[in-house]
Amino acid sequence: MKHIIIIIISIMLSTMQFASAQRFGDGERGERIKALWVAFVTQELELTSDESAKFWPIYNEFIEKERDLQKSKRRLAKKTPSDMSEAEIDTYFNQIMTVDEQIVALKRSYYPKLKTAVAASKIIKLPTIEREFKKKLIKLIQEKRGK
Repeated sequence: MKHIIIIIISIMLSTMQFASAQRFGDGERGERIKALWVAFVTQELELTSDESAKFWPIYNEFIEKERDLQKSKRRLAKKTPSDMSEAEIDTYFNQIMTVDEQIVALKRSYYPKLKTAVAASKIIKLPTIEREFKKKLIKLIQEKRGK
């Protein structure tokens, strides 16, 4: 099983889009985190090599688009509502809600695409897996800093 995961990771890393590298940062550290991410998701979802080959390109495309929307939302959040008029606050609120609606629409549009690659029961696990990975990554970083 470990050999299969290593092979899958190698294939996925060689075919993953540049955009996914942006998610984890540039350089060697980003590549290591990306490799851990791919291995973790592949293992947690119990993806076969066929499923992986279909899943990762679709998922990476989704993540890139979602990341862009989240960036937009963070840029908006940098504004200080206390310095705004009522009309500006209304506009600001509507802009944030529009981005939130775009994120939901993106998720809805990618769900059927992801279902062509893996079962719905695996897709529904993704948010939980993402949270678990972040927790483990933070713990790993904290342990390394403690040494």
